[in-house]
Amino acid sequence: MRKVITLIILSLLFISCGFDAQEERDQAILSANIQLSERNCNEAIKALQAVPFTWKDPTFLRTFSLAYACKGNFNVVTLFSDDLPLFGSVANSPLGGLSRFSTSSDMKSPTDTDYLNIFTGLNYLLYAGGIDSDEDPTPAKRDAVFELQEVQEMEMLAFYELLVNLGRFLYYFGNADEDGIKGDGLQSNKCFIVYDNLPLEGSAFFLRDYLDIGLTGSCSKARAADSGHEYLYNADDGSRNTEALCEGVVLINNFFELLPRVLSSIAGSDFDAIDDISGVLEIQLDVVENVKSGLREKVGEVLSYDLCVSNNQNDDTFLQFYYAFIAEVLFR
Repeated sequence: MRKVITLIILSLLFISCGFDAQEERDQAILSANIQLSERNCNEAIKALQAVPFTWKDPTFLRTFSLAYACKGNFNVVTLFSDDLPLFGSVANSPLGGLSRFSTSSDMKSPTDTDYLNIFTGLNYLLYAGGIDSDEDPTPAKRDAVFELQEVQEMEMLAFYELLVNLGRFLYYFGNADEDGIKGDGLQSNKCFIVYDNLPLEGSAFFLRDYLDIGLTGSCSKARAADSGHEYLYNADDGSRNTEALCEGVVLINNFFELLPRVLSSIAGSDFDAIDDISGVLEIQLDVVENVKSGLREKVGEVLSYDLCVSNNQNDDTFLQFYYAFIAEVLFR
């Protein structure tokens, strides 16, 4: 079988001589799909890298994304058969089920290669059309370049990849156990980060007080002062890892940005539990904006990783409020 595949690919490469750029991409897509059918992820990537790149060919971008997702241990069959049924499986934790996905516990470090490869694949879809990396990759910008079906197909794959990587982020940085409970895993942290006792605007209360009203699971007022993930919070100098925190921000924000668009184009009970939480982020953003004005602009509605980092590099207080009111609540 492998010999046949090799002969087909060689013949495609041979007859591609003299093709224009689009024809070369079409042949590369065919070659990559053959390799992906055998889960030869690296060979699929090589085939696509060998031809002229473009941000305007949705099939090319989708295939590129799928090749990196393959390298990131993404499997759509497993996602539907084993993982999606777990989505709403953790009581009172809207995103807790994601940490129970089959790929979530694979993440053992912040530089996990599967996690990074999914991010690479995801960016081909989010920034499709040539959106600059320091601009928010909004659906409207993709709609302006591509046909409706093209956008739907790209966003559907992006949504699946977001599910996988968000599950990994929550499992690792939230220190989840096998039941999807935050703070009960093999690491020591009960919160994502250590929180400063920042004042809530228009109130006599402080940020840590919010963590003691029963909405944030293991992250209580007492633990907010001393129990953050070691990679997100540096106990030696009190600094927070803006880059890593922004990874979580763009995973959550893009998930909720794409959610209604994906749900409008599909049908089936597999997504019922996901549909149930569609308004949760907006509710929490309304709450936190009242006690930290400007949060929506700085982080709450930011879809670009680069923009999130630049917005918060010199002041992490907006990220602290986002994680306390959003991340700690969505994953309890």
